[in-house]
Amino acid sequence: MFSWRGYGVYEVPLPNLAGFSPTGIQFGKTLTDQLGLMRQATFDPRTIAVVSEADRALFDTHRLASMRRSRISVAGNDLLFEADTAGGLALAVLPFKYSRCWTARWATQPGQILRVDTALIGVLFRGPVSVRLRWSAGYGSVRCLREDRRLVFEARKAANSY
Repeated sequence: MFSWRGYGVYEVPLPNLAGFSPTGIQFGKTLTDQLGLMRQATFDPRTIAVVSEADRALFDTHRLASMRRSRISVAGNDLLFEADTAGGLALAVLPFKYSRCWTARWATQPGQILRVDTALIGVLFRGPVSVRLRWSAGYGSVRCLREDRRLVFEARKAANSY
């Protein structure tokens, strides 16, 4: 778009503002494997999601239903995600960093929160969904931060392998 003193502002075509709804899924055993899948020329985050092999049991198929009418809003430390599906199991990839410190409060039938595309929040659901994700890290809950720290270590290792 423009540049100034060595800094540049670029347009991001088709940004993820309300959640991507990939219908294809690929599984990687390690973060290095997952990053490798994402580095392939055929990877398109709008159509393919990369998920940990450990989460394979959550999926009853390799083809997912499309999401429709998705909406994300932010209020304080909360993310509110609402959407519907064309029928069947759907996955929304939200444009926010995954953390074990997100606590889900479901206003609809519960789904699953999982890590997708190495570092983003995934919401796996059937039918209409409304979930409030609350950031719960703080003085009283450091366990989730320790788990996230391990994930950062694995991510650095994966990135260094390329």
